[in-house]
Amino acid sequence: MQGTNSASNFSFIYLHGFASGPQSTKARYFNEKLTSCGITPAIPDMNIPSFTDMTLTSQINHVGEKLIKDDCVMIGSSMGGLVATLTATRFPAVKALILLAPGFGIEKRWNDLVDQDKRSAWKHHGVLDVFHYASQKNEPLSYKFVEDLESYSTRNIQVTIPTLILHGRNDEVVPVGESKNFAQQNPAHVQLIELEDGHELIQSLPTIWSASEKFLQEHNLIN
Repeated sequence: MQGTNSASNFSFIYLHGFASGPQSTKARYFNEKLTSCGITPAIPDMNIPSFTDMTLTSQINHVGEKLIKDDCVMIGSSMGGLVATLTATRFPAVKALILLAPGFGIEKRWNDLVDQDKRSAWKHHGVLDVFHYASQKNEPLSYKFVEDLESYSTRNIQVTIPTLILHGRNDEVVPVGESKNFAQQNPAHVQLIELEDGHELIQSLPTIWSASEKFLQEHNLIN
């Protein structure tokens, strides 16, 4: 419904991924497409309360307590997709999910992403410098991030709302198998579309929007 003024009875919230920001490519793309449908999405900065002190818990609490005011659709990329999913399990006002390479299984993959020596130094010093794509520079991240992650399990998450997942088959950050497992655990509610793309999904944006628009129309989330 690009180019029309098609309003929705639902609010829309877009959650960017780890070490990113509200001006990410996918956030801007969805903002443009939803705006063309007469919808103004909320696109919060998820570096809450700061990138240094950010945790999965702080993000979920921020979304649930500060952003959800009425029935809403949540769109999340990577870690933002995980935050959206976990928020939806706690807040019934979330009525549908669109997830882009959601970060399921991050609590077990973190050890693979940061080797043991670096992790030991991180724990000792309390912070680790991480490249932040929004600021385009290294920024410190507290070890509290890892400790908080270890308190979660993203296995066997159950959703009872319409959920669309778009995931690249060549994703080396979050294997598509994570989304396959999630879809198999929630067959009545989850539709998974696999794309010939990597984690960023930039090449697939037109396909992603086409599938998302169809999903929103089929579930009467946009007119």
